[in-house]
Amino acid sequence: MWIPSYHRQPVTIIPRKKTIFSPELRIPSAVKEIDEVLGGFQAGALSWISGTSPTINILSYALCVNTYEAFHGDTVFIDGGCTMNPYRIAQYARQKEQPAREVLDHVHVSRAFTVYQLSTLIMDELEQVVQQYHPQTVIINAFPTLYLDPDVSSDEASTLIQQHLTEIKRITKTYQLVTVVLFSWSSQKQQHYEICKRVEQDADESLALHHMNQRTRIQFLTQGTIATMTSQVYGQLSLQDFGMVI
Repeated sequence: MWIPSYHRQPVTIIPRKKTIFSPELRIPSAVKEIDEVLGGFQAGALSWISGTSPTINILSYALCVNTYEAFHGDTVFIDGGCTMNPYRIAQYARQKEQPAREVLDHVHVSRAFTVYQLSTLIMDELEQVVQQYHPQTVIINAFPTLYLDPDVSSDEASTLIQQHLTEIKRITKTYQLVTVVLFSWSSQKQQHYEICKRVEQDADESLALHHMNQRTRIQFLTQGTIATMTSQVYGQLSLQDFGMVI
């Protein structure tokens, strides 16, 4: 498991031949309605998912398992909200009849507790980690949360967001990664809205998932279309299986 530099001894990276994946490579999302429209999340593209649906949290776990299942590949997971739960990944892996321990061994996690730690992970460490583990997928969870620290001015937060998005997109395209940035919120603040709009504008693919009337409405913001999620995620997993109750 990958841990932040402020907790870790220096790592010697052994140079390996860099694998550049075809832009046609896609990772299934685990939601049938999303995959029918997008065909999965595309390599070399930054995808943004936000909204009120609990399915957003499930997607982050499912993408780790689907990356392993489809390509026996690795996932780099930056947890900006300190909410990532490896037991949920293991649970979904078992539902998909994949070896849970081996799947977890292919997920490299680091948590950021402040926006400055997040900045270190993205600006100083992410590319090194990509070169070391050669992942197919990068997940950044709860992206806007840390920028709202009262000790960080709005101007500084705005500058950091732009720097981070630029670096994430550069690494995504250079290494043809499937990069998915997610943010699940129950009550969105105005500051959240502004950050979400910034990410939405910079992303190659933007989706909004909102929980309405016991179902999830999926807005494909880039395409300007809407779908209603009527199926469970692949593997017949329900929200209750993840300890979430509608």
